Amino acid sequence: MKLSTKGRYALRSLVDLVEQERSGLTNLKSIAERQKISVKYLEALFTILRKKHILKSSRGAQGGYSLAKPAEAISVYDILCAIEGNFDRFFCNPGKKCKRFASCRTRPFWQGVNTLLRTHFEKSKLSDFLDPVRP
Repeated sequence: MKLSTKGRYALRSLVDLVEQERSGLTNLKSIAERQKISVKYLEALFTILRKKHILKSSRGAQGGYSLAKPAEAISVYDILCAIEGNFDRFFCNPGKKCKRFASCRTRPFWQGVNTLLRTHFEKSKLSDFLDPVRP
């Protein structure tokens, strides 16, 4: 499984936003500077996250972004699905139109890997990243 830069940057940027949220709305420029990501790239990511109801935005001089719901209610799975698309597309599933899907002996293994990752991503909440970094 390989996540795109978009998925990794989206998660990193949302963690940054949560860390800054105590001081109100957060603007993209400040996130971009701290995370070393272009503002234009973040605009594209945050537009998707806003449309998927993970973020909300406010315009104007004091505008910026904030979470649309509490950090405890947003999973890594929610974020990655919003940015990357359906998580199940990474491993064997009937939608991939694999000619060997019905008879593949390795399919149960890959589906098990998919289940483990999905479960881990679903139980990992945005708020979990606020704990101190452990060595």
